[in-house]
Amino acid sequence: MRFIYEASKLRRVAKVSKVPADRDNGEVIDHALNLLARRGFDPTTMEQIADATGLSEHALTQHFPDKTAIVMSVVADIAVAIGAAVADIPPEVGPQDALFLADVAVIDDIARGIGVVTPERMQTLAHIVSACPALRGQAMAAAKPILAKALAERMGVEPDDPHVRLATDISAAIVAGSYNVSAHTNANNDGRIPENMTRRLRDIYVRITGARPPAPPDG
Repeated sequence: MRFIYEASKLRRVAKVSKVPADRDNGEVIDHALNLLARRGFDPTTMEQIADATGLSEHALTQHFPDKTAIVMSVVADIAVAIGAAVADIPPEVGPQDALFLADVAVIDDIARGIGVVTPERMQTLAHIVSACPALRGQAMAAAKPILAKALAERMGVEPDDPHVRLATDISAAIVAGSYNVSAHTNANNDGRIPENMTRRLRDIYVRITGARPPAPPDG
């Protein structure tokens, strides 16, 4: 089954009801992601996640109906941040490069500890999706409509414009490729580690497009 979410749908899934007063929603997400990374996405059950978070399974499913929703809530946060960053890219930059530069800007902020999610949450998410190709595809599919809408607004066109679709397809391929790592990946270029993610993104950009990655607007 394919999971294709708009940002608003992702956020509704993640916030069906209030987190108990003594718990932080981010804390619940982090406990869940840590377990999914250790045990693997497919074998882990919602009952096990509930045990790890200290919530009852009923309470957990009021916040997140399934484990995919937990992962997608983080994907939504990152995709929305990238969409917002697209608006800051100079208008003379083409759509494909604008999305790439927005990706890099958001990941750089995360790696420096000032981003929309913590470096630890980003790294754990990357380990989960890199180990599960089907989930990686779902995450890319979930992010694409969010990014397409932001890019379309920047260009003054509809989200189904061919240039928008091409740019989001290439961007998704670059991001997915940066997570497609093996157990033998050199730690210095492991795209799952936030400090290495932008380097890995640039490497995959060259492989997919055959061109030099664009320089940041200020550099």
